[in-house]
Amino acid sequence: MNNQNSFKHHAPRSIFALTLFCCLTMLSFGAHAAAEAQDAAVEASTSSTTSETKPFIPVQELKTKSGIDVWFVEDHSVPVLSMQFLFKNVGAAYEADDKQGLARLVSNTLDEGAGPYNGQEFQKQLSDHSISLSFSSSRDHFSGGLKTLTRYQDKAFALTRLALTEPRFEEEAIDRMRAANIARIKSSLGKPGWSAARLFNDVLYGEHPYAKNSGGTISSLSALTADDLKSYVATMLTKDRLKVSVTGDITADALITAVDEIFADLPEKNADAPALVADFTWPLNGKSALFHMDGVPQSKIIMALPSVRLDDPRYYTMKLLSTILGGSGFGSRLMEEIREKHGLTYGIYSYMSEGQAAQMLQIDASSQNETAAELLSRTVDELLKISTDGVSEDELKAHRDYLIGSMPLQLTSTDKISALMQFLQTQDLPSDYFDTRAAKLNAVKAADIQKLAQDFLKAGKAVTIVAGGATLDALSSDQTQLNAFMPVSTLPNVE
Repeated sequence: MNNQNSFKHHAPRSIFALTLFCCLTMLSFGAHAAAEAQDAAVEASTSSTTSETKPFIPVQELKTKSGIDVWFVEDHSVPVLSMQFLFKNVGAAYEADDKQGLARLVSNTLDEGAGPYNGQEFQKQLSDHSISLSFSSSRDHFSGGLKTLTRYQDKAFALTRLALTEPRFEEEAIDRMRAANIARIKSSLGKPGWSAARLFNDVLYGEHPYAKNSGGTISSLSALTADDLKSYVATMLTKDRLKVSVTGDITADALITAVDEIFADLPEKNADAPALVADFTWPLNGKSALFHMDGVPQSKIIMALPSVRLDDPRYYTMKLLSTILGGSGFGSRLMEEIREKHGLTYGIYSYMSEGQAAQMLQIDASSQNETAAELLSRTVDELLKISTDGVSEDELKAHRDYLIGSMPLQLTSTDKISALMQFLQTQDLPSDYFDTRAAKLNAVKAADIQKLAQDFLKAGKAVTIVAGGATLDALSSDQTQLNAFMPVSTLPNVE
């Protein structure tokens, strides 16, 4: 959720998670970045085009001579090229407990020297040629982003190849990035938002690999070595896991050659690669936990409920349900009730999170400590209201029109188009997925939304976290309408 390279000394570069965030976030009015990134990515699947001869994104599906699959949108309107590439199922969930933060540290150091260039020389090559190159890791995947002017594309391709196949992993760079990550953790310990997110992962996921700390723990980061980083690159960044999407000023033939030049030297596969993470099963009963922080005037609140996968026939019904509930900024029910009518928060938002192994509808808000219980209770009231009373035809039409009509905002740059294609690739969806989204949204009825709300919006199933100055006495079940809060005195999986 955080910009992994924000502490680096060189110029800012396009990280996949932030590319996706900037590309796809619309009218979120300050929602949590991770929330915006994942919810707005699916937002972009609106399709105002119904013509079969004019696809929403004119994707060419290419295959290089070495067998790499590439999705490509050719665009010569500006002399710019944007490439996103991703290695599936090698993220934090696949790390050993004592290696947590390994993928994060690799992403921080791949471009800190490679081939003949030390760290400063490599960064100078990038800046002198106006090349943006970055790497990032998530719970599921490891990704990279490249953006370059056409006239420097050969240099950009060469530097990307060096970073992936000949990284130096010099001790100075590793120590610097390790120290920065540890400092990030220590400075975050006093922040309710970070503390809530850390506790949420542990309370919800328990023994599931998604509970691991993608940013690493202080002890695991301290123990990582250059050999660990080298082993990760050699065993995880393999061609059988690679997905590439490109938009911009290049021809298909030239791109096929370039992709092979960049990636052909990667290992074909790792026979000893870890098995796919098992799907997460939502707990039968909800859970509530409080991390009390002395002297903090506000509390961060996270509430989550089970959701559906993108390939579930009810997905678009859930999308509209989430949008009506809290996914459309000031036009949503939660914002109207919790902020506008009762002044309990500056913002409250709902969004859908689609991991490879877990799906959820999440609600985020912050509140003064003394009003946290009322905010939770009124949120539960809204869940019950949409389940019992449903939605009106006018409300459904307004939010459907919002989802469908906002699509043109998603295709305003090569970065955004590449990010959209990569989102489809991460979800194993076809390249023409967006073409049918408007029709599927239009097919959703008000009764469908009410039925889904009755099935999923059950307060007794909610996993709820409060982190901040709120006290246990002020969060009784009578006050919140939720399961009894469990006090947590030490954040798990941090040290």
